[in-house]
Amino acid sequence: MYWSVFAAIMFAAAVLRGFWTWTLGVPYLSPDSGTYIEPVLQHPWWPFSEFRTAGLPVFYLLSVSMAGSPVGILVAQNLLGLGACAAVTVAIRRYLGLGLASLVILVFLLFNPKEMSFEYRALTEHLSAMLYLLYAAVALATLRFPKSLRIAVTLGLLVLFNVLVKPSAVVLVVSTVILYAFHAWRERQNRIRYFTRVCGSFIAPVAGGLCLYVIAFRIQYGDYSMTHFGGYVAFGPAGQLVDLDSPKYAGIKRELRPLIESYRAKYVSRHEYLTDWLASGSGSPGTERDFGNRSPYAIIKAHVSNLPEQMQQQAMNRIFGDLAFEGIRAHPFEYLQLTRYGFVKLLRDGYSFLYYQYLPSAQVLYGNDPYASNLFNLSEWRKLLFGASGRAIPQTCREALLVRASAKWPLRPFLNGAVSGCRTRPDAFRRPNWPRRVDYVYWLLTQPLEQIFDQLPVLSLLGLIVMVIIGPRTERQRDVLIAAGFLALCCFGYLLFLALVNFTEPARFLANVQGLMMISMLLLTVGGLESIAVAAPQWARSIRPHPQ
Repeated sequence: MYWSVFAAIMFAAAVLRGFWTWTLGVPYLSPDSGTYIEPVLQHPWWPFSEFRTAGLPVFYLLSVSMAGSPVGILVAQNLLGLGACAAVTVAIRRYLGLGLASLVILVFLLFNPKEMSFEYRALTEHLSAMLYLLYAAVALATLRFPKSLRIAVTLGLLVLFNVLVKPSAVVLVVSTVILYAFHAWRERQNRIRYFTRVCGSFIAPVAGGLCLYVIAFRIQYGDYSMTHFGGYVAFGPAGQLVDLDSPKYAGIKRELRPLIESYRAKYVSRHEYLTDWLASGSGSPGTERDFGNRSPYAIIKAHVSNLPEQMQQQAMNRIFGDLAFEGIRAHPFEYLQLTRYGFVKLLRDGYSFLYYQYLPSAQVLYGNDPYASNLFNLSEWRKLLFGASGRAIPQTCREALLVRASAKWPLRPFLNGAVSGCRTRPDAFRRPNWPRRVDYVYWLLTQPLEQIFDQLPVLSLLGLIVMVIIGPRTERQRDVLIAAGFLALCCFGYLLFLALVNFTEPARFLANVQGLMMISMLLLTVGGLESIAVAAPQWARSIRPHPQ
């Protein structure tokens, strides 16, 4: 019975994804999408840039090359989503003994509109989130096989891949070490030897892989690092903390002083943080009114303009980083307050059932929203592909077909499929009835899920209280509590890391670990109900009057 229901859920999810993949043919574009595709087209043998790590570009390169068209990106993301959700579900059933609860978790993971929306976007969130789920599935296996070196190596490889997709996944190194420390504490003898062996097996692939990546980055960009982006990221939230009285970079700080002082008075005092203006010079009507065309980014860029062009990004990243960390050291308490603000904000705004809207959906495809129209526009895909490969954008259908015929790998497969030709939308868009029917059925399915989702934080808190008061009375209840606590620890570490690095991170960044959050909360809810069910007969016997 269990496997029949499991198969039905997987089949329904596969049909839903197959329909939208056939209808769209390419992922939705976002403002950051081009920065992941450009390295693939410009230097496919070194598919990373100064700003983006190699994880997602390599994923795109492999999926498009194997499929022969951009639809391979969607197919690969669909298969990864189905496989990761199935893996963690089977792990919950096998290692925690929760049959019905694992099926409920599977439904939540596969039909969550927020995760679906990232599955059809050209962004890192989906790939990273699925790697977190695979990591959780393997970590659950340590409950039964805590001494397995094979499991430790597998965890190390998954963490390595996730760090190359999203460097914030480095928090899993700490979480895994804590997990194995807990298992070592439960051992009765040879604790230090056990801990050293499994942690060494886990850390070896992570450290080895990152060392090789850093060497490759050094060969390509002349610096032992993973990106030339960390300084920008640090300066965005910490720009207002610059220590203007320090002698380091005195010339730059003389020019920064009026800008930073005005920014603190006009924006920071109202809890408005213009991280894009600080670190990238992106303006708005307000900044143009208050600062004109001046920004910290423009000032620092002017100071490195005498360097060779290939060294300017590295120099700017170093200056941004030095200014940010010096300011943090000079104002530690203010920075901790900002970290607390960012942690609460990310948790409050990021935990959501939807990411703005249902996506993909007929409403987005056929609506009049210009933002949604730009998300999915094949002409935008062509502009991106031709621009990234250094080619002129074809002005006619004949020119586009000639370019595609003469293109070579890796550009050639990107120009196949839905991107080929001169239409702005594929033929499937001319038949809106089926997408609208699918929308309606999907909306009906997700309504009860949304109601439960909104109550999950309260239900999980009540479940935790019940489990603490009653206490785990069976080995399965103890394992459920350990698993829920470990997944919650991973989520807490991720949120804390983001808040420390950049307290203004967008709410979408919580999508990476929202699957782990849902699993943890559902496990706590089920654990509380099971604790009541186990304790209820004992309570009944204790209050039953004894015969005289």
